[in-house]
Amino acid sequence: MMKKNDSFDISDLLLLIGGIWILTKLFKTPVQAGIGGLPNAERMLTSYVSKNGVKEFKNDLLQFDRNEQGELIRMIIEARLRNELSMPFFKTLKGTKLSAELRSGQWRIIIYVISNEEYLMLSAFKKKKNETPKNEIEKAERRLNEYLSR
Repeated sequence: MMKKNDSFDISDLLLLIGGIWILTKLFKTPVQAGIGGLPNAERMLTSYVSKNGVKEFKNDLLQFDRNEQGELIRMIIEARLRNELSMPFFKTLKGTKLSAELRSGQWRIIIYVISNEEYLMLSAFKKKKNETPKNEIEKAERRLNEYLSR
């Protein structure tokens, strides 16, 4: 992040360049999210787009500031590269059709596992209480139902 003397260090520069590159790749096409071209990626994460072509998951991300978006993008990259998704980063959601949530600190991405190699990202949010907010689960379930009905 910017220092008081307004100079960049190498980590700031890499974050800036990487963030710009990632954002352009993340939403290059309506159905592809995740970072195409990551060598050794274990899985593809696809961004939810409504049947009307509205990029709903992208809209979720855009409600956050640049640093918060960076944290969510870091989670997407990590999910693509990890050999295995397990606790505490990956938590199965019980009692719902939704598969799981990716977790990092207060940040969550609700996903649906299409196959071992393809995951659908349905909702991104910042968790403020111990339980996942009911409205986020309901939103993700609505999106999943619409996706599965196509």
